[in-house]
Amino acid sequence: MGKPKREKSSSDDIVEAAQKPKLQAVLLADPFLESFKPLTLDTSNNKVLCPLNNIRLLDYTLDFLATQNVEQVFVVCTNDELDLHLVQHHKKQHFTMEIISIKDTSLTNAGDALRELYKRNVVQSDPFLLLYGDCITNMDLRGAMEAHKERAVKDSASVMTVVLKETGDSSGCGAGGAGLQPPMEDLVVGLDTSTSRILLYDNQASNKIVKLPCSFFKVHSTIEIRDDLMDTGISICSPEVLGQFEDNFDYLQIANHFVHNSVAEEEEGLQARIHAHILPSETYAARVLDEATYHTISQDLLRRWCYPVVPDNHHHPTADPVQRLYKVVSQVQQPVQLFHYKECVHPSKVGRTSIICGPGMLGSGGSIEENATVIASVLGDDVYVHEGATVRESHLWDGVQVHANATVIQSIVAQNCIIREGATIHKGCVLGRGVVIGKGVTLPEFTRITLQKDNTMDDEFGDDGLWDDESSSSINGGKNTTTTTTNNNNDEPKSDDEPNLVPETETEVVGKDGHGHVWAVSYGGGEPDSDDDDEDTNDFGLQDMEDIVKLQSIGYDASNYLQKRKHYQAEDDDQDGFSHTGPTEDEKMDAQAFSMMTDDAFTFEDTTTTTTTTPVSAAAASVTTLPPLAVVGRQRGVDVIKEMKEICMEFEESSPMENLAIELNSYKFSQNASYSDCTMASTLAMIERMEISKDMTDGKLVSSLKSRLEFWAPLLQKMSIGIEEEKAIIHGLERVATMSGTPEAIKLSSGLSFRFLLQTLHDEDVLSEEAILSWAADRKKDEPTDSSLLGKLFHMKSIQDFLEWLEEESEEDDDDDDDDGSDSD
Repeated sequence: MGKPKREKSSSDDIVEAAQKPKLQAVLLADPFLESFKPLTLDTSNNKVLCPLNNIRLLDYTLDFLATQNVEQVFVVCTNDELDLHLVQHHKKQHFTMEIISIKDTSLTNAGDALRELYKRNVVQSDPFLLLYGDCITNMDLRGAMEAHKERAVKDSASVMTVVLKETGDSSGCGAGGAGLQPPMEDLVVGLDTSTSRILLYDNQASNKIVKLPCSFFKVHSTIEIRDDLMDTGISICSPEVLGQFEDNFDYLQIANHFVHNSVAEEEEGLQARIHAHILPSETYAARVLDEATYHTISQDLLRRWCYPVVPDNHHHPTADPVQRLYKVVSQVQQPVQLFHYKECVHPSKVGRTSIICGPGMLGSGGSIEENATVIASVLGDDVYVHEGATVRESHLWDGVQVHANATVIQSIVAQNCIIREGATIHKGCVLGRGVVIGKGVTLPEFTRITLQKDNTMDDEFGDDGLWDDESSSSINGGKNTTTTTTNNNNDEPKSDDEPNLVPETETEVVGKDGHGHVWAVSYGGGEPDSDDDDEDTNDFGLQDMEDIVKLQSIGYDASNYLQKRKHYQAEDDDQDGFSHTGPTEDEKMDAQAFSMMTDDAFTFEDTTTTTTTTPVSAAAASVTTLPPLAVVGRQRGVDVIKEMKEICMEFEESSPMENLAIELNSYKFSQNASYSDCTMASTLAMIERMEISKDMTDGKLVSSLKSRLEFWAPLLQKMSIGIEEEKAIIHGLERVATMSGTPEAIKLSSGLSFRFLLQTLHDEDVLSEEAILSWAADRKKDEPTDSSLLGKLFHMKSIQDFLEWLEEESEEDDDDDDDDGSDSD
């Protein structure tokens, strides 16, 4: 009789729970973007500490993680202010999850942050959540995490699930979702519809075409190309992702570098498979990437489109012991229902004759005086709007004063700013902390004023954000001294000891009784060259960085830019690398070879006269109307063969061959090249190092080749993973032999020289019989005419004699194998 099973006790559950690894999350609190300047020049206004509807951005993200049952959060930050906020947040919130701050002031991009986590070996959760601190969402990812786990069990190469959101009219997002994606982004995603695996990730608006490797169509029966998705900045990852960043030091961005390059990898065994989780239409998700998306998301939250993430559901204690609670007041206005939120513990005073219209928000301790108008705006704590003033579609942070008859339209005004009597702030303006706009001053549209000095203006290298340092601010003067600022209790400026302030005030802009200077985007200290050609300027009519600032501002109409971009992507242009006369011979050969490989399931025709794509699958693939799809596995405009040959030529043969293999492999990944490109480039470099002259004897030629093969043979063998790579070696020899007029061509295109090269490479096990005979089968159709140098080379008697001998050898080997088989029977 078997031993009875012991029933599971509660103590067993406790032990099992203790052994189960914690669900971890990595939160990048610094998004490494430049698009929130000059607000973030004040260190206390780190982007994720900026208020969104009077709640700090970071708090929204931490709340979301708590709802996903995350138990431990690693918050990667770069300054002390974030550290301090995290300490206060952790002590005062009801969260059960552990918040661990990882501060490193040397981090400049997301890639560096993930490499630092890898070195510290703190992320053990499989999977873990990876997200930015500016994400706003009400999604539930627990189902997606389970699906990720199941894929990872079946396929260890499935390392990431990217969370995507539709941007179409049915998405339920503001402006149909379109306003949540910055106009300068133009994401195109290719998906295997049966598995949701991402096969293409291209977010470069300047690209006229998108590219997919030919081999993908052999493996994936149905590929869907979509341009109606946006990246939410949230991913589900296996710990191997951190190792990928450690191995690839040039990965600076998560999406545009890691995801883009990983999904384009063709070689089996090297692929890091990335899948997509597309949120349902009723789920809200977006990132605060710039001032325009900040305003759109704010309005969406006020309209309750991200429920339960709404103002009256947030009860966040602050350093002030006074609790702040908001109540919603519904306003019916056809055809939509508007909401206005009022802080109800210490409510602001509102004049009886004032006009307040939602969607909007009113913080505590402030005042809206008689005859003032506040429409669709968010006001922070201690905000004073004086008599006759107007605030429309704007964001006034804590302590702002808008004096009598002043007007603020579609702008962001940071803490403790003063807008004096009769002043007008036009749309798209941004005022940094403590700025004062003088009496009667009219601030032009899209002006940005600050008291701070932008220390990045002297940096030499670009930033991993929407701008590089060529777009850093330019200010008057360069002294790093103290200045004057103001507080919210009176109108008189007071001294401030902050060392990052500059004393200069542009009175011609802010007025004689104003304080602040213009933060203007510069070109690294110089003006753009007026003599530059049009193609040297930014695409789609963006003539300078000021146009980019406008695109990121509240109230800017981007329709003209989007129309120009659409025309640019649709137009025929010789400069894009595609000929108006049709595909090149190489492209025709690639297409024919691919059609043969897929048993003619796919065929490619000249599509240079149209921008619409046709289904790319025999199984009725779904393909939207997008930029034309070029099935070419390398980046257009870059001669990868030439570049890799230069790498080989610069490499010292006395160094280990493995080092060169690593360099070539890295470049291959960066340019979406193939191993055939690597073997051809290596062959060209090897032949050039041989220094062949037209008077070189065949004996010396063979001797020189054998000497070089001591180094190059292992490299070529390592990169030749199949017949195609070996054939690329022969194609490299052909290229040298058909370059008219060169000493190498004169030598190799006559006599026995080319045959000796082939035979030596065969004898040294660099070229197999199968590869040489396959190459010969391809070349038999080429006629030996003057117009076909390849045909003349192939039909040389010495080459034909060698091929005949090789075929006989191959047949004899087959006969020997058959005899061995019959003997064994």
